Amino acid sequence: MTLIKIFFDIKTMSNDIFDNNFSKLKAFNSNLAIALNAFSLKTEYEIFIDEGKEIGLTVDGRQLCSHHNRDGYAQKRINLLNLKQKITIYGFGIGDEIRAILNKNPKASIDVVLLNPALFYALLGIDDEIYKLFVPNINFIVPEDRLKVVNNAVISFPELYIDPKTFNSLKMRLMNYLDNDFSIKEFNRVFKGLIETALKNNYELLKNEKLLDTDDLNDITDTVIVTAAGPSLEDNIETVKTLKKQGHTIIAVDASLACLEKYHIIPDYVVSCDIWVYKNLKNSIFKDFDFYKNSTLVYSATSEKELITKFTGKKRFIFKPENTEILDFLPKEKANFLIFYGSVLNEAVSLALKAKPHTIKLFGADFAFKDSQTHSTITDKAVISVGEVKVNVLCNDGKIQSSQRNFCFYREELEKEIELHKEVRFENYSKTGAVIQGAHFIS
Repeated sequence: MTLIKIFFDIKTMSNDIFDNNFSKLKAFNSNLAIALNAFSLKTEYEIFIDEGKEIGLTVDGRQLCSHHNRDGYAQKRINLLNLKQKITIYGFGIGDEIRAILNKNPKASIDVVLLNPALFYALLGIDDEIYKLFVPNINFIVPEDRLKVVNNAVISFPELYIDPKTFNSLKMRLMNYLDNDFSIKEFNRVFKGLIETALKNNYELLKNEKLLDTDDLNDITDTVIVTAAGPSLEDNIETVKTLKKQGHTIIAVDASLACLEKYHIIPDYVVSCDIWVYKNLKNSIFKDFDFYKNSTLVYSATSEKELITKFTGKKRFIFKPENTEILDFLPKEKANFLIFYGSVLNEAVSLALKAKPHTIKLFGADFAFKDSQTHSTITDKAVISVGEVKVNVLCNDGKIQSSQRNFCFYREELEKEIELHKEVRFENYSKTGAVIQGAHFIS
């Protein structure tokens, strides 16, 4: 492989290397050639030669490969692959991993998912040997954004951050895939002790509390409104009011109460499963518990005791199987009545799904910032976990907004539930929120 030393502009490209590669690509897969050309017309990159001990490429400030020991790095990245099974490469990079695989198994079956098709198009004018990869056992794919992530794969990490508008959802899910093991370990490290303390604090109290059951869902209507705490909730508050007047059930995420209380909207159900939410947000939510005397609180076995005891309406709780290690009086077979993980929004949606509705209308399900705003109505940075902004997400208004990695994980989990419940119509009213795959955007 030879890299030509140039600053590259794919819109004015014209050279012998490109002409040779592109003519062979058209002979190999004419539909792919057409698709790549279409992407090239709407995407621009700054591509520079990256010179270290070996020559590599930097694209939009991101290094595509190691420039110290490219072959050794590529070998390391393919070590855990089963070379006798189908292999998937997410992001071509500059092809080091593919060549490393072929060196070990020339007949390996490889799917190359082009996360940035216009970048691959540009490489046709940079790499004078790329045409050698146009062989029957290598399948180059311009994916759909909903493409499923598989194992036995290698992911080009830098490509996940290049051109966030292109296949944004797929790139976010690949980030989640890479983050998953670390996230689980980090969660256990930070929260395991806190969860145990919360369960011990609630031990005697929960003996006299009631578990959530199907009978508690009888009044949920066929159309359900779920309110989350994203900034767009307030933008749609009049629609929420109208739907409430029409008699539709409102299931509110606890943090969304700040906005709902401001507009005197009383939800039918409040879902609160975080350990600290009441302590941290008591100046913003549950300002007057009498306001909720006709509402049902759905909480977890780890919820704060103060919230449980102060709530004036009906109360029901849920728990996980592992909670019974401390709460030994609970029937383990009744664990996981709702699917709950990460975001309280997902628990609220799980509650709605349990009632088997026809339609779930999502308000404030943003999974993205609105400029610098993370939550509707709540502005106290001391109680909102913002953390480091690491990703950019494509929103329903076509703009790219900042987000957090955990937001992207929560969104993916919601998308999985939507995929599993095709009988339910999901509607997303968050114009400035992230695109939610499978949900119908309502403008």
